[in-house]
Amino acid sequence: MLTTPAKTATTTATITNSPTITMPTTATTATKTSSTTTTNLPPITTTPTTTNTPTTTTTPTTTNTPTTTTTTPTPTTTTPTTTTSPTTTTMPTTTTSPTTTTASTTTTTMTKITLPTPASTKLSNAQVTTAQPTCSDQSAKCNDHFFTSFLCANLDPINLEYAIATCPMSCNRCTEYYATTPVPITATTVLGTTTPLECIDRETKCSDTFYQTILCTATDQNSKDYALQTCPKACNLCDKLLGVNVRERYLYTFSVMNKWFCISLRCLSCQGVIEPRACLHKQECDVGEICYTEQVIDDDLTKYYNVGCRSTQLCDMAKIAFGRRSGELQVCQKCCHTDKCNNQECQSSQGASTNICSKCQDVPSPLECQSVVECRSDEICFSQQFVNDNFEKRYNLGCEKKKRCELLRQLTPHHRNLQLCNKCCQGSECNKKLCIGESALEEGFKQKYRR
Repeated sequence: MLTTPAKTATTTATITNSPTITMPTTATTATKTSSTTTTNLPPITTTPTTTNTPTTTTTPTTTNTPTTTTTTPTPTTTTPTTTTSPTTTTMPTTTTSPTTTTASTTTTTMTKITLPTPASTKLSNAQVTTAQPTCSDQSAKCNDHFFTSFLCANLDPINLEYAIATCPMSCNRCTEYYATTPVPITATTVLGTTTPLECIDRETKCSDTFYQTILCTATDQNSKDYALQTCPKACNLCDKLLGVNVRERYLYTFSVMNKWFCISLRCLSCQGVIEPRACLHKQECDVGEICYTEQVIDDDLTKYYNVGCRSTQLCDMAKIAFGRRSGELQVCQKCCHTDKCNNQECQSSQGASTNICSKCQDVPSPLECQSVVECRSDEICFSQQFVNDNFEKRYNLGCEKKKRCELLRQLTPHHRNLQLCNKCCQGSECNKKLCIGESALEEGFKQKYRR
């Protein structure tokens, strides 16, 4: 038996003008018994309101708004829900009707209900473990007992950091190696700074001559980097530590992983060019290298230039001595510290003489003389033939003043030697052909090329 329908003027979240949608009072009692009849409903549908039936049909993510947009005020819409059987009101088939979802006034609150966490989500929250890195030496130098002896024994912070990153196994530093986190390496640009970077040695060993010989002359990159960081002053690497460049100055950051990042010096790099400006190839120098230009004369008296990058140690050595190298005569060398600064001839600003002469003392033949010297502008080449105390014919070759060349024939023999010939000439190694007869010249060439 149906009762008089009660007028409910309430609206849902998005339902507009839900006019007199009636619900029998017996239907409310039927929904109260749904807790005993609907055993297959999810546990999220148990609410204190009488709207359990519509909430079981709509997922929390889809609200009742789309189902009520086409609802019109028709009194006959309550027919499916006005069944006398209390158990039929909880059937899922009756709740799929769009008209039944409009009967509830509290369905908007069900959008706050969250679904149970799926099993896949629970599995994805499981803790993921990673394998521990293997403690192994990162450089072949770690196999060198002499290298590891002073590397592992030094407890200086920078040296210890280098030992942990490079030779953890050899130095028995695996515990620190596992705990070390790689630090990103960046090059810090210093522009207009008022605090200058000092070039100082960071270890007392740097003053040891024997230690300097081993460290500063090392050729592998790891040792070069280590020398740059620990003993830059003793190894004459201040220019590279300060990072002198054309426009900017860069600081080198020591890395846990033994990596260096810097803006390298760029130099012209060519071999055998007629002049440095003719070189079109550029090269980025390594740490400890600067630009260089050298002038070379080969056996055919052809002058050419070599340009590129060279270590600061070799540049310092070249200031003291130069000479013949593998059939070539190195006339001059100039080193510089800025980008592409080696585009100038090493003698262009000095105006030095290119009069290269052979220089030897007491040799059996001028052709056997393999040493050369660059004479000054007021000197030329000369050759002297004499007989020594053992009555052997010998030769002296070198440079002599132009004014004295005319007087050489009149000089008194030194040490009772008998001077047979004194001649001067001007030209590259022209004194090899002076004071020697035609037959002796041929014999000398035979001896030279017979080997």
